[in-house]
Amino acid sequence: MTMTPMNALFHQATTQPDGVAFVYDDVVWTYHDLLTGAERLSRAFLAHGVRAGDRIVLHMPNRPEMAIALYACFRVGAIACPTNLRFKTAELREVFQRLQPALYLGEEQLYSYVETIEPEILAKEKRFVTGPGGAYRGAMPWWALLINSGAGRLPPEPDKDAPALLLTTSGTTGAPKFVTHTPATLSATMEALAHPDFDAAQTVLNACPMVHATGLFIFLLSVNCGAPMVMVERFDPDAVLDRIELHGCTWMLGLPFMYDALLERQRKQPRKVSSLRHCRCVGDVCPIQLQVEFEAAFGAPLRNIWGATEVVGALRDGLQPGPITRIAPGAQIRLVDDEGRDVPRGEVGEFLVRGPYVTVGYWVAPDRIDDATRDGWYHSGDLMRQGEGDELWFVGRKEGYHHPRRVQHLSGRGRVGSAEPSSGARRRSLRHAGSRVGPASGGHRATVERRGRRRAWRHSERHQAAARGLQGAGAALGCRCRATQPARQGRSPGGSSDGDARKGRMIRVARLSPCVRTRSGARLSAVPLPRTVAEDRANPQRTLRGSGRSRSA
Repeated sequence: MTMTPMNALFHQATTQPDGVAFVYDDVVWTYHDLLTGAERLSRAFLAHGVRAGDRIVLHMPNRPEMAIALYACFRVGAIACPTNLRFKTAELREVFQRLQPALYLGEEQLYSYVETIEPEILAKEKRFVTGPGGAYRGAMPWWALLINSGAGRLPPEPDKDAPALLLTTSGTTGAPKFVTHTPATLSATMEALAHPDFDAAQTVLNACPMVHATGLFIFLLSVNCGAPMVMVERFDPDAVLDRIELHGCTWMLGLPFMYDALLERQRKQPRKVSSLRHCRCVGDVCPIQLQVEFEAAFGAPLRNIWGATEVVGALRDGLQPGPITRIAPGAQIRLVDDEGRDVPRGEVGEFLVRGPYVTVGYWVAPDRIDDATRDGWYHSGDLMRQGEGDELWFVGRKEGYHHPRRVQHLSGRGRVGSAEPSSGARRRSLRHAGSRVGPASGGHRATVERRGRRRAWRHSERHQAAARGLQGAGAALGCRCRATQPARQGRSPGGSSDGDARKGRMIRVARLSPCVRTRSGARLSAVPLPRTVAEDRANPQRTLRGSGRSRSA
C-alpha cells in the first residue's frame, strides 16, 4: 500500500495520537489535533461546494492554518495551490485567472495584494483570511469558513495518481508554471528522503516557507516519519536560535543566506545550540568558507543537498564541505553531453534523473498537464561531474538553458523560487567546484537585521493578542485553546517549591475536541516547557520528546 501523505497522518494519529506533530508560537499540535482539524476543514470545503480537482489557493506564511488546509485538500481530493509570498497584485491576478480557484485562503498581511483583484477573477465569497487584526476588506474571516463544518460524511480516499499539489515557479523566464505532484509522487519523495539521519528521534526546525517545496516537503516528511517539528512563521535568525535552544532542535534545512545570518547572530549573542546534529543547505551552493565556519561555531556539519521543485530525493547530502552531493540508493541518473550521450566519469555533463518522485508535469488546465520530461528523463539544466563512488560535484548551469532552476531561493533579496539568485547571493554562489567565497556584505546583513526587528515586533503583537484570548492560532481554527499560566511561587504539599517546579512559560495546547485524552485516559491539559532555561540546557530533548502525558507527568 502506498503511504500517501494522508495515509501517513492517519497512521500517526492512530498509533500516537498525543505525539507532537508540530509546535507553533508555543502551541503544541498533536497528530490527533492535526487530523481532527483537517477533517473539520474538509467538511467545510464540501459545504462550500469544493469537489475533487478544484483548486484551493493557500497564500500564507508558516502557520497552523496552512498545515491543516494542506491536509484538508488531500482529504477531499482538492488541489492545494501554495502561492508565492512575494507575488504582487499583477502576478497574483494572472495566477488566479489561470487557476480559477474554488477558494482563496490567505493571511491578512498578504491579503492587501489580493484585495483589489476583480471579483470576476476571484469572487468575494470565495475569500477567507486569517489573522488577529481583521483589517481586510472584501473577504471573510477564517471562522466563517468553519460555520458549516458539520458532521457530514467525507468522500472515499482520492485517487493517488490524481493531481494533489501545484507548486508555483517564479516566472522569471516567462509565466509562472505549476509543478504538479500527486499523492503517489509525494509518497515516493517522502520514502526517498527518509534516511537514517531523519527519523522520529529528531526534532526538526522548519523556517523555510511551506508555500515552496523546501518547507512543504520538510513538513510532510516530519509527519511521515513521526518527527516533532518546530514551525517558524517567517525566518528570523534570533527567533530560530532561540527555538533551537528552547526545544533542543537536532535537524534543520535552510539556504545559504539563512546559515550566514545564524552564524553572525550566534557570534554576537551565543545560545545553547549543541543539540543540532544535522544541517542541510538547499537553494544554492553553500560557500565552503561558510560551511567550515558554521561547523566550527555550531558543532554540526553543514552540507549541500540538491533538489528541484520537479524532483526531490534522487540525491542526498554530501559528506564533506564543497558543492558535493551523493546519488541516493536506487536513483536513476545520467550525466550527458549536448548530444545526449553519457559522459565518462570525471567529465562534466548535464544532470538527468527519472523515477517515481519526478513531477507528473506542468498543470495548464483541468484537462491538460504538459510533460516535464524528455524521453522519460527530467533535464535539470545543472552541470555536474561524478567523483569517487557516488559523489556528484556541481559545476554550474548549462549556458543558454532557459528551463528555470526551481530550487527555492528564499533570501528575500530576489524573487522567491527565481531561476537566478539575487545580486548578493550571486556573489556568494559557487559557480565552479572548489571556489571559496566570503560571507555576505554588510548591507545585506543590515537588511536582515532590520527585517528581523520588524518581524519580532509583529510577532510580539500577535503573541500578546493571542494571550488575551482574542484570535490565537487555535481560536482562528475553531480549536479550544487553553492558555495556561505558571503556578504561583510557594511550597507544594510535597515540600518542593512550585516556583521551582513550574517556573517559566507554558505551552498552550491546541484543543480541537473537548474529549482529547491521553492513551491512559487522562485529559490532555497544559504541557509545560522545560522548567527553567538552565534545566533545558541540561536536558535539551525534554521539550518535545514523547507524548503530552509524559511531559506533564
